[in-house]
Amino acid sequence: MAVLQRKEVANYLREVGILPATEQAHVEQLTGGVSSAVYRVTWDATALVVKQALPKLQVSDEWTSRVERSATEARAARTLERLLPSGAILPPVYVDEPRCLFVMPSAPLAAETWKALLMRGELFSISAHAVGEMLGQLHARSRLEPGLAQEFADRQDFVALRVDPYLRVTAQRRPEIAGPLEKHTARMMSAHECLVHGDYSPKNLLVEPKRPAAMILLDHEVCHWGDPTFDLAFCLTHLHLKACTFPERTSDFLDLAQIFWTAYGAAAEPIHPAALELDTVGLLGCLLAARVDGKSPAEYLTTESLRQRVRRLADAILLEEPRTLHDVRDLTQAGAVV
Repeated sequence: MAVLQRKEVANYLREVGILPATEQAHVEQLTGGVSSAVYRVTWDATALVVKQALPKLQVSDEWTSRVERSATEARAARTLERLLPSGAILPPVYVDEPRCLFVMPSAPLAAETWKALLMRGELFSISAHAVGEMLGQLHARSRLEPGLAQEFADRQDFVALRVDPYLRVTAQRRPEIAGPLEKHTARMMSAHECLVHGDYSPKNLLVEPKRPAAMILLDHEVCHWGDPTFDLAFCLTHLHLKACTFPERTSDFLDLAQIFWTAYGAAAEPIHPAALELDTVGLLGCLLAARVDGKSPAEYLTTESLRQRVRRLADAILLEEPRTLHDVRDLTQAGAVV
């Protein structure tokens, strides 16, 4: 499969009947992701995005994944559009399975990732609530839709892009915590409860200016039927990483984590909330360790002292086995003043 180059995008859209033959389009390659080639194409009042899966991810480690995940992402977008509030998903307008790409509407140009806002210190409670509520809706509503368990039963891409590079590689590189990493991974992989996004991260949540409660969710290529705690822990990992990175705002980031958790619980109404929290805390420890020593380290952990701070927090969670996010908050705050 040939990867579409920027200079080829406009002609490709003409060939498939999306871009009128007489129109000239502006094509911009978007950055920030590592698993796909992504282009924004604009002409007149139209703005579209072309996304094509890459066979080799753009990271320093060797990391490959099947390009057929593009079809999964397009299918997941259509499903999520039914499950989530209007405007939360940008559904595909054209899918090219042989080329492993699809075309979707562009998000508003002024929209920013929640990650960008968080890194600037713009910590809005209403946004954290919206993120938790939307995830709770995704998990709860997917349980009620017949056929999704079968439609998203394939976990191959989730294993290739999350389980192996994050959890199993970290277990190999950190043998002192391999036991709990393997235990939590095995439990997660045994769960088959709801539709899991698999990349529920601040970088994949767009916020429009002056609408901090209106979220757009992106990047659905590892959607699968599985364990809800992965999505919860994945998002909480990012908030705890930032709590470690910005010690003067540690409490503020942890407040957002609690708002996110509370909003999720209200929307998802879990049957066994204590067990859900315990399992989420365990995976949180695993993913914190992975964002230092796995194949996808957080790019803003730029000093060894900061990486060590996150390692200490991850190790404390995995070895001391706190049961609640309140307990994790105590560990995080203690580490922030070391």
